[in-house]
Order: sequence, then structure tokens, then C-alpha cells
Amino acid sequence: MSFEEATVRLDPNTTKKDEGRTFPLTGALRGPLEDQKARTEAIQRKLGMAVSLVFHRNGNPIKNCRNAWEPACK
Repeated sequence: MSFEEATVRLDPNTTKKDEGRTFPLTGALRGPLEDQKARTEAIQRKLGMAVSLVFHRNGNPIKNCRNAWEPACK
């Protein structure tokens, strides 16, 4: 993801069809991603370590989102 170039890039072999692609970082997507970037930077400062994930739980990979998904659906 590049905020400067306003693009999001998905590398080959990381998508369902294994095809890479680049798409524009629109206003509707940019805001939430900037918010997430700020949260990630705060976690990095708190933990004193780099977090390479966009979405995580306190710097750790999210392994299961079902516990949050089911209540959200209700």
C-alpha cells in the first residue's frame, strides 16, 4: 500500500486467483486505512517492534475473526 501513490497492491500468489493487481486508494478506503496505520504505529511504539501486518491484534496475526463476526451479524 502506498499512501503517496494512492494505490493498494496485491502481490501475485496472495489472492484467490493468484493474480497480482493494483487498484486506486479511494477516499472511502483511504480514511479507514489511515486510521488503521495510526493504530499500528501506536502499537509499534508501545511494543518497541515493527508490525508488518495491516490488520492485527496488538501486533499478532488475526487467526479467527468469527468471535467478532457473529455478534456483528446480529
